[in-house]
Amino acid sequence: MDQTKRALRRIIALSIAAAVLAVPSFAEKVLIAGDSRNDTRGVLPEIVKQSNKIPNLALFMHLGDMTGGASEKEFENYNATIAKVKVPVVAIAGNHERGRDTTRYERMVGPAYFTKQVGRWRFIFLDNSRKTLGDIQWSWLKRELVDAKSAHEYVAIAVHKPLWCPPAGGHVMENPERERVLSLVESSGVKVVLGAHWHNYFRGAKNKVVHVTTGGAGAPLVGDKPFFHYIIGDFRDDGTFDLKVVKINK
Repeated sequence: MDQTKRALRRIIALSIAAAVLAVPSFAEKVLIAGDSRNDTRGVLPEIVKQSNKIPNLALFMHLGDMTGGASEKEFENYNATIAKVKVPVVAIAGNHERGRDTTRYERMVGPAYFTKQVGRWRFIFLDNSRKTLGDIQWSWLKRELVDAKSAHEYVAIAVHKPLWCPPAGGHVMENPERERVLSLVESSGVKVVLGAHWHNYFRGAKNKVVHVTTGGAGAPLVGDKPFFHYIIGDFRDDGTFDLKVVKINK
């Protein structure tokens, strides 16, 4: 009789485990684009148009260089285009946003660095539009990573200049700051780093961290077989994610 009860309990336990595994993880959709550079081809407006047709999109993300020379008119053009997006929009400054008026970006677009919560994912947006993060931002980054770990959250880092993108050559974040950030990212359990700056597409993995470069939102293309594009990311509450490249024919 005891054997029968144990067998029954085992069957019930296995059935419950199978049912739990069968439940799909909830995913948040995020659109990721970069380097529109005040384009005259209509790439960014097309991305905006397509974004409004994506079911369950939670966030629209621009990774910098939305202007060519950081003029007030260029920022106004960007704001007018992006205002048509139906979901929340976040952005970070690119090097092209740092003209003579170094604070125009903050006044006309938003903060230099910040976090954004999307489900169980913490997106940490870094300002590496200059050659150094600065002591204040560096300390803030370390606190955010520690806090995310204690909260059992998954972390994605968003930057303008990639931390690692071999085909871009030297068109990445400057050293020695880049190596310093890379080391921290790799030791903190960051899942993915999203960057732009290089006007093409790249995806690779370095020390268990996925690195993606998406610089195809309208600026002049470079590199081998470039194409205009954006990315749709599915970020699941189990820590997994999918990144789909969507080409724009312009």
